[in-house]
Amino acid sequence: MIVPSPYDAVEMPRQSIPDYVFERVDQWPDRAAMIDPDSGAVLTYAELRSLAHRCAAGLAARGFQQGDIFAIYAPNIPHYPIIHLGVLLLGGIVAPLNPLLSERELTHLLHTTGATRLITVAGLLPAARVAAAATNVRELFVFGDASGLDGAGVEPLSVLLADTEEHPTPTIDPQQDLAMLPCSSGTTGMPKAVMLTHEAVIASVEVSEGRMDMVAGDVMIGILPFFHIYGSLIHLHSAMRRGATTIPMPRFDPEQFLRLHQEHRASVAFVVPPIMNFLARHPLVAQYDLSSVRSILSGAAPLSPEVVRMVSERLGAEVHQGYGMTEAVPTHVNRADAPVESVGPALRNTICRIADMESGELLGAGATGELQIQGPQMMRGYLGDAQATAQSITADGWLRTGDVGYIDAGGNLHIVDRLKEMIKYNAWQIAPAELEALLMTHPQVTDAAVVGIPNEETGEIPKGYIVPTAGETIDQPALLAWVAAEVAPYKRLRALELVDVIPRSASGKILRRELRARELERMGIATDD
Repeated sequence: MIVPSPYDAVEMPRQSIPDYVFERVDQWPDRAAMIDPDSGAVLTYAELRSLAHRCAAGLAARGFQQGDIFAIYAPNIPHYPIIHLGVLLLGGIVAPLNPLLSERELTHLLHTTGATRLITVAGLLPAARVAAAATNVRELFVFGDASGLDGAGVEPLSVLLADTEEHPTPTIDPQQDLAMLPCSSGTTGMPKAVMLTHEAVIASVEVSEGRMDMVAGDVMIGILPFFHIYGSLIHLHSAMRRGATTIPMPRFDPEQFLRLHQEHRASVAFVVPPIMNFLARHPLVAQYDLSSVRSILSGAAPLSPEVVRMVSERLGAEVHQGYGMTEAVPTHVNRADAPVESVGPALRNTICRIADMESGELLGAGATGELQIQGPQMMRGYLGDAQATAQSITADGWLRTGDVGYIDAGGNLHIVDRLKEMIKYNAWQIAPAELEALLMTHPQVTDAAVVGIPNEETGEIPKGYIVPTAGETIDQPALLAWVAAEVAPYKRLRALELVDVIPRSASGKILRRELRARELERMGIATDD
């Protein structure tokens, strides 16, 4: 059974992303697009548009051309959208990268995306230098002042901000030309570069019109990472299109988060479940006035109905859940007219279906299976990985989400589990295969497996199972510290267990479900595995 959206379809604008987000700027030129959370400095919409065009001119003068790839390796800062939109104005492709990536991970993703330019912040320069030298990156830039930085070869963003706004204006085909390469682990394996066209990014804004509470003049705290598809949708595209203001936060600081809401009278909030739990239970929340917040949307991981109720009652705001993935975001948003435990019906121009997990047969209302979707916000595929693309997109054009759920009689989607073996730690995705591959490089490890086990505070934690090399005695704290030094902080193993053998199928595939079932049994949690 194919379930269509209950909302009227809309024709997608045939525009590039910069044309789309800047189209209405003359209606609010002096409104703040970004406000620095520390200094209070304002970047207006007119200034942002001008600086983006000047950035494009500066890039063009240095030989940057349509189709070239520019990586951004930085936390949320006010000038982030200048380079993001400047690259897109030239028909370039933005590769937004997690600032928590280790040197090894950054090198891998620079190879994967094929980036030839990279911008970062001063604190991340050591890793950026090494990764750039090992890849095809030929120019390295830094946000802010580059004077006094150790060594040559790094230039400030200001060198790209030419005195003129005049630059080449290539013809951009929104349906065909790539705009972004956000990284996702897909359903398995190492991180992959997701190919998103200009139309797919614009569609992510268009399909959510009327279901996402954001209007001109809204103010929000930008805690969602700009490199993440959720954060870029909200703060780099939706907010720009709709004339809202973002106060970017490079990291979550509870007291600053609350203080900024109070000082700036934030009207809407876009968060993830760990922050929802904080808003529901932390005593610090009661010390601040959050009465200006009328609407909160939580995404990236499931949210319990109890937390929804607690936050709604405590803050007096409407609370909604959204669903999507890097490969297609968003596809569903829950409003008051849908069951609180659901993520609501499919958004405009989006259709979905539930398929049997073994046979692929389409299932009816209430039957549980794999969620598959179609919509203009879908990715084209994974860059340079035809096999992974074929595994994720069916022959008839449906995106296999890897999530298990059902659609109720009212057309509302309920997510109940995941086919994919990704670990969700505080809404971050962790690929077990990546950690396993790293563990296997350690001389004291003969075999390894990693699974996610339930954790009340974080959702799941990654736990490793190690078969020691014969004759070796493994120092578990030392091995955990070694892994921690090689990966982003959220990917660190939180537990380790030495075992005699890793359970595998006849084809050699790790039977992670067996390991997880063992953990659940120890915890006294019933399982059908």
